Amino acid sequence: MKTHTLFVVAMVLAMATTPALPALAQDLEEWLERAAGAEYSGRQFTLCDTPDGHRAEIVKVVQSEGLLEVRASFGSAVVTPDGMYQRSSDGSVSVSSAEALTGWQLAEHYRVEFGAVGEVLRRPVDVLQVMDGDLIRMELSFDRQTGAVLEAEVFNADSSRYCTSSFIVFEPGSNDIDPPLMIVQVIESTLVDYDRLPLQLGGFTRKDSYQGPSGSVTGFYSDGLFSFTLVVADRRITVQGLDTTLAARIGDAIYDRAFTPGQSFHSWETRRGGYVMLGDLPLDLQEQVLSELPKPGKPGFLTRVWRKFFG
Repeated sequence: MKTHTLFVVAMVLAMATTPALPALAQDLEEWLERAAGAEYSGRQFTLCDTPDGHRAEIVKVVQSEGLLEVRASFGSAVVTPDGMYQRSSDGSVSVSSAEALTGWQLAEHYRVEFGAVGEVLRRPVDVLQVMDGDLIRMELSFDRQTGAVLEAEVFNADSSRYCTSSFIVFEPGSNDIDPPLMIVQVIESTLVDYDRLPLQLGGFTRKDSYQGPSGSVTGFYSDGLFSFTLVVADRRITVQGLDTTLAARIGDAIYDRAFTPGQSFHSWETRRGGYVMLGDLPLDLQEQVLSELPKPGKPGFLTRVWRKFFG
């Protein structure tokens, strides 16, 4: 799961490296294009306030010549125009399809406003706010000198802060990034026609899907601002490397839940099979998506017998 945390951190920093928000006003597109060309290095601190406590992490980041690299103790990720390459601490490398990084369209209920100017690390910034009605959903602080996003804040529906990602060290200037050359595992993007991966879900649109191991299927969903991945299989799904989960009551159902900085994880089993949802959604949007998915429940007797004798 730590690679998924890395993915979220990389995506927050790489918002401007791809045309992720084509429906925004031209002014914001220009800000994002400028941020995509910024060259810098530094350290970024991410803090999330979750129902299960605070989650925090510090990573090193470098952006140069159109590439963005995020480095952590458990590995690194490089975002390129072709996709995102992740290298784990054991040296293995995987690449996610560029479909997950591009082609997003901002949902119509969002709009962009300019906030008050301020400072981050004593550097003047210009602030843009992505609004959902009267609610600020995300606030981006752009460095006035380089155009880089120095701080990003995500808000829940009650206006409380869910996550904040901010540089604690920021050095403008060019740095070298070595693109990964050895690809051990490639996740191909092939559209999967599967009834448990609906095209629309909780206000989000399925942007990509592919077949996974052991008959599972995976869908990538986005509303242009937030995103999540949904994995579905015909039995309970076990995720390797995940920190201890807690039983969480959401509505009238109980899920296995875990949080990492910028990332939420929900796992549950239904009468039809297992589900896993992970993403960067604020707390209220997590509940919104879960409410439209099958509720947790034990498999039926015949299903349990079939699994016992036929795997």
